Amino acid sequence: MRSLPINIWLILLSAYWVFTLTAWFCIRYGLMSRYPSFRPYLRKIWFGEAVLLTLLLIFLNMFPPDPAHKWVYTGYTWFNAILLTDFTCKTPLFISGLLMMASRRVRFRCTVWWMGIILSSGLGITFLWGILAGPGMCVNREITLKFPALPPAFKGMKIVQISDAHFGTFHNKAMMRKMVAISGDFRPDLVVFTGDLVNNYAWEANGWSTLLAQFHGSLGKYGVLGNHDYGDYSRWPSPSVKEKNFREIVTACEVSGFRVLRNETVKLAKEGDTLYLTGVENWGHTPFPRYADLSKASENMPDGSFGILLSHDPAHWHAEACHDKRYALTLSGHTHGLQWGLIMAGIRFSLIWLLEPYWGGLYRNDDRYLYVNGGLGMIGMHLRLDMPAEITLITLTGN
Repeated sequence: MRSLPINIWLILLSAYWVFTLTAWFCIRYGLMSRYPSFRPYLRKIWFGEAVLLTLLLIFLNMFPPDPAHKWVYTGYTWFNAILLTDFTCKTPLFISGLLMMASRRVRFRCTVWWMGIILSSGLGITFLWGILAGPGMCVNREITLKFPALPPAFKGMKIVQISDAHFGTFHNKAMMRKMVAISGDFRPDLVVFTGDLVNNYAWEANGWSTLLAQFHGSLGKYGVLGNHDYGDYSRWPSPSVKEKNFREIVTACEVSGFRVLRNETVKLAKEGDTLYLTGVENWGHTPFPRYADLSKASENMPDGSFGILLSHDPAHWHAEACHDKRYALTLSGHTHGLQWGLIMAGIRFSLIWLLEPYWGGLYRNDDRYLYVNGGLGMIGMHLRLDMPAEITLITLTGN
C-alpha cells in the first residue's frame, strides 16, 4: 500500500497530540475532585495508548503493509479503525477542554466536563459497534426508475447490482450466501458487478467462485474492473508478474460466470427490442488509475439508443457519462460511503462527500441517473458504521 506524504502524516500527528493533550486537560479536571487516587493510573493508560498509536502510525507509514501478507494487512485495517475511533472519541473532550480553559466558572466547567464525557462515551460505544458488528450487517435496497425512452420489451426489467467485494479482507461467506438468496428472490434479468473483486492479488478470490456462480440473471451476468483489480497498489518483481496477476483476476470473474466488459458494449435483445450494456475499465481522479475509454466502448452504439453503463468510479459519470444522452443509467461503486457515516430519516451523509459529491445512492441529471452501490467488503479500515454492505435491485419502467 502507498504511504502518505510526510507533510500529511506530520499534520495528522500534530493534530492527534493537540487533541490528546487538550482532552487530557478535560479528563484531569474531573479526576482531581472525584477520583484523585486513580489519576496517576489513568494518566499512564491515556498517554501510553497515545504513544503506542503514534509509534504504530509512524512505523506503518515508513513500512506500509502489503495486502500479500494477509493477516498483517488485516491487522492494519483494525489499527486504522481503532485510530479513527480514538481520534473521534477525543473530539468532544477536546472541545470541552477548550471551553474549560476559556472559563474559570466552576459550574460551567463542571457542565462542560459532563457533556464531553457523555458525548465521548457515546461515540466510543457507537464506533466499537461499527468495528465489531458493523461489518456483518447488510441491506438490500430497491429502487424503481422511470425512463420514457426504455424499449417496450424491457419494461419491468430487474437489475441486481453488487460491488466492491474486496476479497482478501472480506471473509463473510454467510453474508455472501444471504446476498445470493436475496438475488434469487428478486429473479433478476441482469446481474452486474461494478468492480474491486480483490484488494490487489488474484489469490484473494480463491474459494469464492462457487458462491458467485450462484447469482443468476435471465439476460446474463456482467462485470467491470475497479481500481484495486489492476494491482497498482503493490510492488511487483516484474511487469510480467503483475500482468499475470491481472489476467488471473479477470479469469476469476469469468469463472464465476460474469463476463468482464473492458471498454466494450454488448447488445441485449428481447422480443425484437434492443438495449445496450457498456462496461469501461477504471476511471478515476489521481491517484486512482485511469484506463477507461468511453468513446471506444460506445463506438458501435447508434444515436438514440438506450444504454446502461457500468463504471466503477462514480466520478466518471460527472466527468463524461452524464453528458452522453445514450446512457440513461450508470451503475458505480468505489466509495463504500467511506464505510462510516449517518443515515437518518432517509438522508444519507458521509464525510466522503467532501472529496466525492457522488458517493452513495441515487443521483440525477435531467433524465439520466447514477446509482452508487455501497459495496460488500472493506478496505483501509475494519469498520462499517451506518454504511452496511449492500445489494441493490433496480427496476426499470417506461411510460
